Amino acid sequence: MEQVRVACGTQKVFAAAVKKTPRQRTLDERWAFMVEDLFSTMSGAGHKDEVTKDFEYTREDGEMLIGATAGMLKRLSAGPNSR
Repeated sequence: MEQVRVACGTQKVFAAAVKKTPRQRTLDERWAFMVEDLFSTMSGAGHKDEVTKDFEYTREDGEMLIGATAGMLKRLSAGPNSR
């Protein structure tokens, strides 16, 4: 997901969009939310801080996260016209 975040600049877009209501967000801002939320959800597996220490992922969770990541990478590989 890091490649998608960098290529699409989702951190910056997300930071600006979080101040809007969901209905006010552009399509790019909505995509940025999905990327950032997916990254955040996946990051919980690699960290054991106060918030994430009790996270447990099922096989089904893992399959969904892999599928969602594959979809984001596919969208990125389609080029800038798909974003």
